[in-house]
Amino acid sequence: MPLDAQARAVGLAADFIRTQVRPGDLVAVMTCSGGTFRVRQDFTWDRDRLAGALQQVAGDSREDFDADRWADGLRTAIERLGVLDGWRALIYFTSGRYPLAADSVDAAVRGSVALYPIDTGAPAAARQ
Repeated sequence: MPLDAQARAVGLAADFIRTQVRPGDLVAVMTCSGGTFRVRQDFTWDRDRLAGALQQVAGDSREDFDADRWADGLRTAIERLGVLDGWRALIYFTSGRYPLAADSVDAAVRGSVALYPIDTGAPAAARQ
């Protein structure tokens, strides 16, 4: 993801954490760099810990992106969410270059995980 799109994604995620996360909600921060997913902050409702994880993400960009590895990592994240109790959602930020693979959608359906992609490459009016 280009650095300007990444900055928008981090800002949107920070806004979400600040305004939407409530005690009892479980949120994790994960990144995908070079096609490898990394958990920056495991599931918590602690806004300060989540915000700290987002600060670590800023500027962590690599150009050696592998779409197949990204799809595998996304599917793994979906499957990890699928075993949790309660309402599950995966909000992920993308530059819009790689569509969601059918097997990831299938995994989300099987695990009852709602997917919310946010295209950081789109104009601001299109994201609202």
